[in-house]
Amino acid sequence: MADDSVDHMQHAEQGSSHRHQGQDHIIDPFQSVHSPSSETEPSQEPYWHPATPISARLAGSDDIIAETASSVDLDVESDGFELEKVVPPRNAYNLDYRAWIGSIHGTPIAVPANGQCLFLAFYATTTNTQAKKLTLRSATVAAADIVKQRVIDIVLANLRYDVKLRLILPKEELQRIYPGEQPPNSQEAAAAMLYAHYFKMRAVSVGTPVPQAFWEGPTVLRAMAVYLREPVYVWDIDAADRAYVQQYTFKIYEMDNGDQHETGTVTPLSEEKIRDILEACFHQQVIPTMLLLKHTEGHFYGVQHGDTFHEWHAQRGSEMRERLDQVHRLVGLPVLPSAGYDPASVAEEAANEEQALLEEMGVDFYASGSQSSAMPEVAVTSVQRVRVDQHAAVHRSVYERLLTNHDLKAMDAIDSRLAARLHRANDEAYGGWLATDGRSFGIPAPEAGQTPWLASLDWLSTTPKAFRHVLAYLPYPKLAIQGCTHEQLNNWGEREAYLDQLQTLERIQHDEDSDDEASTMCTTWVEQCNQAATQDAMELARDSRRWEMLGQLVDSSLLRLRPVDIPLEHWFLLHTLPYVVCDWEDTAMGRTPTSSRALWYHEHLQLQSLCKSVVDRRDWSHALRLPLGPSRTELTPHASPTASMGESAAGNRH
Repeated sequence: MADDSVDHMQHAEQGSSHRHQGQDHIIDPFQSVHSPSSETEPSQEPYWHPATPISARLAGSDDIIAETASSVDLDVESDGFELEKVVPPRNAYNLDYRAWIGSIHGTPIAVPANGQCLFLAFYATTTNTQAKKLTLRSATVAAADIVKQRVIDIVLANLRYDVKLRLILPKEELQRIYPGEQPPNSQEAAAAMLYAHYFKMRAVSVGTPVPQAFWEGPTVLRAMAVYLREPVYVWDIDAADRAYVQQYTFKIYEMDNGDQHETGTVTPLSEEKIRDILEACFHQQVIPTMLLLKHTEGHFYGVQHGDTFHEWHAQRGSEMRERLDQVHRLVGLPVLPSAGYDPASVAEEAANEEQALLEEMGVDFYASGSQSSAMPEVAVTSVQRVRVDQHAAVHRSVYERLLTNHDLKAMDAIDSRLAARLHRANDEAYGGWLATDGRSFGIPAPEAGQTPWLASLDWLSTTPKAFRHVLAYLPYPKLAIQGCTHEQLNNWGEREAYLDQLQTLERIQHDEDSDDEASTMCTTWVEQCNQAATQDAMELARDSRRWEMLGQLVDSSLLRLRPVDIPLEHWFLLHTLPYVVCDWEDTAMGRTPTSSRALWYHEHLQLQSLCKSVVDRRDWSHALRLPLGPSRTELTPHASPTASMGESAAGNRH
């Protein structure tokens, strides 16, 4: 049951660290977060969710879990989704929510309206918080963060099969989370993007405000039932305080491949059914896990049961979980498995599921280091991006406009001044880099009178390691790279492509499972490249005849030839984007091996548009329209240390 569902977690080993480069210093429109301060400030933009596993229809909502059959006319656009109606029986009791939860001594717990109210309400309920409102003290936030992370681990571990079962519709879900952003072409790529979204949100503390589009709903509620090992009852409260309910529980599905998949389900309950459940709970002295969702606010509340919670848990005889099983028998509900689990194993399964999901999309992991003998992929050494005065930042839409034109003289007076200000910030940062890190790369000093950045581009474009490093340091890397001529950008991209080809050959060469003929061929090929002059080496590495011969010895997915439908300049540019676009590593594209760039190019029209605009006009504005996931929101996970994914912890779900 819920009495100690998180107590043991407060003492779990915490803390995680990762490289955080930061973003271009721009003001994002997503920073305007809806935070109703009271019930008099309702949500104005409810959003709808796809079908529950109980119905073949598209149904349900998050802000409003189910449409209630009340006299209130919602008059809300459903974006084509059909809502699952929770229709009261003819002898409806028309009780308000206080009467329903009060039947087992429940009272509401308010939680902060920061966009993370579902996690906070769930935490408040499962810990029986003895307060009218949950206060975000550091210990509370730390404990609730661990609960959130473990619930999202379940979402991630179940995502691939949930998509196959159509319990989650990834394209539709991405359109809800990122309105106005075109999803990928395939379901597999959309699922990969959704995985990256939840993985990023896993690290965002419950104390951090999030945009309204990121508010959680049925997907997370289903995972909460799996985590808790018992049903979660969500009371949807209309404007007249009448309440109808949905039960989130879990079951095992038999997959076509023979796997058994345990995942959450949701069922709308009639008033007769919930009345029977509550009566049985009262007589068996069982506290069900309940949440409130106020229809007019789009806001979750927890439910606490005061002394009754402790008294019923302390009674002699069978444990409350056993009594809950008896309640299910009495009212005809399935008796649920109560066995706990190891959180670390779920986190590990989630990581494995991401790889399986990406492999179904066509991503090649072999050539990216999945074999034990592989060499690591090329990466930028940890670099902290320069922070600039936030008063010097510009709004995202302004920054996008500035990136459309590389020539300050062609801009109007206002934009020219703004762009000059950002260039000065880059120039100052570059001067600092030259005085410190630049020395280790042996960068030549610019001639007197030349702008240091522009004077260095010829050298940087032929020295990828230094170019990556400095772009990870500058506050506005997209604006900086806009100074490159087509020739300089192509020089850099060509060298990045060469490094990728050489790296693949070395991996095949060192793989103990490689065919002897393939290994010998790669060894000779790499030696010839290493001994040749730079331009000759690049031509050797992209020799199409040799790649075709190698393709007869290894899987075709290992070949590093440019697809014929991707223009050469686009191909070179694709190799540079991970080092120009901030937080690329947090996106679905950045979470896959670099060898998957052609897949993403074909999946995302935004990526194709960026390549075309840069090649045709040196216009980098489309970089701000890439599917960057939560990175676009500039969320700051500031509240508490978080449990690292894969952390080992004792205890079961309760």
